[in-house]
Amino acid sequence: MIERLMPEMPETPARPAASTDVAARLATDLSEEFFNDLVLGAQLGTFTAADVRTKVLDRVRATLDVPDDGATRAFVTLQPIVHLESNAVIGYEATVAFSHEGPGAVSEIERGATRSAAMQIDAVRAALGRIDEVPRGQFLAVKVSGAGLQHDSLAPTLLAANVDRLVVEISEGTAADIGTVREGIDSLARIGVRSAIDGAGVGLFRGASLYEVSPALLKIDPSIVDGCAEDDDKRVQIEKLIAIGRRLGALVVASGVDTRESLAAVFLLGVDAAQGSCVQTNDVVVSATAGWSESRVESDEASERQNTESVFSLTKSV
Repeated sequence: MIERLMPEMPETPARPAASTDVAARLATDLSEEFFNDLVLGAQLGTFTAADVRTKVLDRVRATLDVPDDGATRAFVTLQPIVHLESNAVIGYEATVAFSHEGPGAVSEIERGATRSAAMQIDAVRAALGRIDEVPRGQFLAVKVSGAGLQHDSLAPTLLAANVDRLVVEISEGTAADIGTVREGIDSLARIGVRSAIDGAGVGLFRGASLYEVSPALLKIDPSIVDGCAEDDDKRVQIEKLIAIGRRLGALVVASGVDTRESLAAVFLLGVDAAQGSCVQTNDVVVSATAGWSESRVESDEASERQNTESVFSLTKSV
């Protein structure tokens, strides 16, 4: 009787092999450590529910290498890079945020921590949509990690724009090695695109490893620039990176210059160019006679009118 009253349960279809593979990849990548970090962040109040959702979805996309479907909006910010001696804007770095990545995504995006290679290519496409806004003689820098550098769509995407005006900034990423970066720079050079090492002085891009690559720009990591006016060790690091840049024939850029003191310090140490909240299109000039904690900001109309093509030529041609 009981058997007659129970509805017949349909047989559970066998899970396709592809689904099994996807499940296995997610189970491997979404590690216990990953979830512990999320729980800890939530407990400490540093992550909201939206942040947790964003991080989980980003990790899933990264694991499956799922490209953007075009339904989300891209927000592109152009940050000027200023040549300190000539006081001229020589280029802009494009920072891209997608609407699905949540309100706290931008700082993480700048470090390139969670995006899949396909999503990085989507970000490059979004950035290239702003290239016509960059004045003649200045470049547009777009950022990829080691994984993005190896993506099959990177070269075709770049070739759809004016490659003479592009710089690809290469960040370390989780899967990068110096051989991959070297091959990527060589591949970009073959299609006429300049390269930059982003985050010089930390992680993979420290010391002798930098001599294995040939970038047009060497961008000093913000963690070294921050507080360098009061830190002798950081100033020594910057001096060493400047020396490496000279050996490589690369323009040395200080990233994350957010205080007048840091701006004065990197200028006096001999950094070629800088970017950050303290380096805007108002043309910032630091007095060569300033002390570590003193700086002088001036507006120079003659510098504004300078032909930036001659400044851009300071970056090594490929």
